[in-house]
Amino acid sequence: MGQQYQMNRTLVGSKPICRKTWSGLFASLWVVSILLFGLSPLSLAAEGRTKQSSKANPGSTYSGYQPQSGNLEGPSGVTSELAEDDIDTGAILEFPKIERFFQPWFDWKKRLNDRTGLQLQLSFQSLYQETDANVQYEDAFAGRWQVQGSWALLNRGGPNTGKLTFRIENRYTINSEIPPSQLAFQFGSVASSGTGFSDFGAALTELAWRQELMNGKLRFIFGKISAISWYNVHALSTSMRGFQNTALQSSLS
Repeated sequence: MGQQYQMNRTLVGSKPICRKTWSGLFASLWVVSILLFGLSPLSLAAEGRTKQSSKANPGSTYSGYQPQSGNLEGPSGVTSELAEDDIDTGAILEFPKIERFFQPWFDWKKRLNDRTGLQLQLSFQSLYQETDANVQYEDAFAGRWQVQGSWALLNRGGPNTGKLTFRIENRYTINSEIPPSQLAFQFGSVASSGTGFSDFGAALTELAWRQELMNGKLRFIFGKISAISWYNVHALSTSMRGFQNTALQSSLS
């Protein structure tokens, strides 16, 4: 499960955004974190394990999720995000009481994975962009809820595992006429400056079966997938922890 707050002030210029209701925004983010009972390793260190925990050291995992060896999927893929978001990357700031409060969530996810092979992640991100260009809409603000998971249903723990992966998203604007994915097009850009932050509402963006054969030497996936997770990618091809600009999110070559 994860939560991260992204605030990008980009493009031609920037100016104060005090007209946005900051108190309401931050209050909403705190409510979100309480309702979800867990935070991302990428946000304010509140999702880190406590110093008192014997497992609290950078490089360890929160719920025991391990990256898949030989994974050809990009960093924005379901299995990639599940593994990456579960890593304890360490924290500059730590809040032991908050960390202890959320610890049962990660413990429950670990037990669920150990018993059933089901891995889960919940997250919320938001992106704000603003321009000084003389255009119809000077700013864009959007939110993105995401629920995704991987369920090992065949040969769990064995050499030829079969998994069902899924992702449900809800993308929407927040007090703005357009989402960040459309802002740059107003002044002639050929690439979106806010990839991943559109306004298509709720949608099932992945439901697929992944199968390994010949001890992992042959792998295939079929079903509904996100194509941008599989082709023309690099290590920062993800709006979650990399670039939002499509021109940089795609392969730099």
